[in-house]
Amino acid sequence: MARLAAQSPATHDTPGPLYLRAPDAKLPGGRSIGQPSKAKASAVRPSDNCLHKIARFDAATDTAPLAALHAACFADAWDATAITRLLATGAFAHQSQNGFVLTRVAGGEAEILTLAVVPQARGRGLGRALLHAAIAQSEALGAEAVFLEVGADNPHALALYAGLGFAKVGLRKAYYTSGDALVLRLPLPAKFA
Repeated sequence: MARLAAQSPATHDTPGPLYLRAPDAKLPGGRSIGQPSKAKASAVRPSDNCLHKIARFDAATDTAPLAALHAACFADAWDATAITRLLATGAFAHQSQNGFVLTRVAGGEAEILTLAVVPQARGRGLGRALLHAAIAQSEALGAEAVFLEVGADNPHALALYAGLGFAKVGLRKAYYTSGDALVLRLPLPAKFA
């Protein structure tokens, strides 16, 4: 491109506007510019009600609701006792009605222990919102990076983490009963779009 510009004679004329589409053109689906899309909501095109109420979980309360969410998401779910033990060691959780994230910070590093979003609430930005809360809390606690393991065969989770800026730094063979896990890292402070 620069080579073409260097070969073109310099002019002082201001170029006219470039219209890629006529002002009255119809968009795909027959709608006009300014009309809302009827496309299904996704992580790229969130729905109008994509704002999620995320709260810090009080470790002194019953962990049974978190265990129930985990059981709705994973075949090898953690029970309430396991979650209580993790919280007792300094881990913290952020939750919503349809999901939660469990995180711990030590030695300047944070680790996402689990992210659970019930199947019927996936693809609506809840996982991203939960991760934002966990990452913000991790930064506040002095973490300089966030790590996590994710199934190498989980394209939706991999896309979510890549969209937040996580990068692959390792591989754990046979980490899950279903296969390998990728180790991902996000340097902090995070810069989200």
